[in-house]
Amino acid sequence: MAITHPPPGATGAAPAWVARGRIARSLVERILRGELRPLTDALAPGARVLDVGSGSGVRAATLVRAGYRVTAVEPDPREADEARRRLNGAARVVEQAIEELADDVTGFDGVLMSHVLEHLADPDATLRAIRSRLHPGGTAVVMVPNAGGVEARGFRGRWHGWEPAHHRWHFTEAALRHMLIDAGYADVTVSAAGGWRYPASLAYSLAPRLDPQATPGWRGVAGRALAMALVPVAGLEVAAGRGPQLVATARAPGSGGEARAGERHLDALQMNLDARRPGFEPRPGGASVVADPLTDASGVDEPAPLDPSHERALGVTGHDAVRLE
Repeated sequence: MAITHPPPGATGAAPAWVARGRIARSLVERILRGELRPLTDALAPGARVLDVGSGSGVRAATLVRAGYRVTAVEPDPREADEARRRLNGAARVVEQAIEELADDVTGFDGVLMSHVLEHLADPDATLRAIRSRLHPGGTAVVMVPNAGGVEARGFRGRWHGWEPAHHRWHFTEAALRHMLIDAGYADVTVSAAGGWRYPASLAYSLAPRLDPQATPGWRGVAGRALAMALVPVAGLEVAAGRGPQLVATARAPGSGGEARAGERHLDALQMNLDARRPGFEPRPGGASVVADPLTDASGVDEPAPLDPSHERALGVTGHDAVRLE
């Protein structure tokens, strides 16, 4: 596991791409259904699903069309408004953080948390809050970028998935598994063989100036086209279990039991991590992505600098990245 230090500032949710045309909409729907299979394989249509950090409601809409009863939770006002427009009353949209939900918003059969955990100040607290909203035996599916995957290793500082301006935490399989277990979940499995059939991280690692979130206009259009062209490559990565995304599935204990002992004290870890890594000094005024020796047994090299053109394309400078081995 690694963290961005100092942590990124508060940013709004990244806007979702709206597919135009019948062919594009059909392809996006197929990609989303494949991404959501870890959840839909575990739950039959008609199940109640809580989509935490739903953004503009793209995944919630796909679940609704598949027959699920969805409550979408999104604290960003702009994205929550877009989710209401997209869902058009087919699902409930709650404009709050998960920790702020009313006590009666509970009893869900499943929870989806797609690319949310890496942004949070206290992911442990959020995972515990989610567990309390599940039926005993209910299923949680958590998706995060794979900081120990072949793309992160191969691209090193150019990997799009680091996103140090937005991502506070960077998870390996072991770190994500331990965090879920510490939060009180049972039957935890973590795999790099699911989700993300849309190869954003691969496309924008190869061509960071075409990232549509950083460079709208014709460059963004070209970036979307490149990503679509790489969909077969992403499918092979996922099929081989080498995908750039980790997908965790876990179950709320059948008794609704309490979380295991052992608080992690993430804030203290973040403040004091550099002191545990002799010889590493972050650049003055900049941020660093550094390994957490308490939760990741893998070896870590000294930080490899992000490619300068990649930093400029993302609109950030002065960050370092790590290479996990």
